[in-house]
Amino acid sequence: MSVKDIFQSFTEKFHATANVAIIFGEPIKEGKKTVVPIAKAQYAFGAGGASLTLNTDNNDNSDAGGGGGMVKTTPIGALEITEEKTRFIPIFSLGDLVMILSVIFTFVYRLRKIKERSKKKNESI
Repeated sequence: MSVKDIFQSFTEKFHATANVAIIFGEPIKEGKKTVVPIAKAQYAFGAGGASLTLNTDNNDNSDAGGGGGMVKTTPIGALEITEEKTRFIPIFSLGDLVMILSVIFTFVYRLRKIKERSKKKNESI
């Protein structure tokens, strides 16, 4: 497979998967309420190759190449649509909660250290 064929294959597969349905799921209707799930999509891919001239008696030319990729989707929330209003409802994972608590505890710890240093400085004066 030539380098051009590899990139052509990637392009075709990317176009087949890169669509709105990956980010916005199928709407769910219940009575007068519609809920649209929302996700974050991440794409990553890479490829490489070379055309080689081999040092052989018949001067063979050869193409070498390879590549790979991935698509990752993560739910982030939902849109709730009613006649009165539309609102976004975020989804928090356990990891998000741990990160938020970690930031809060670090902030409180550093604030206490600053107050202690200030208190010691004032006592020594």
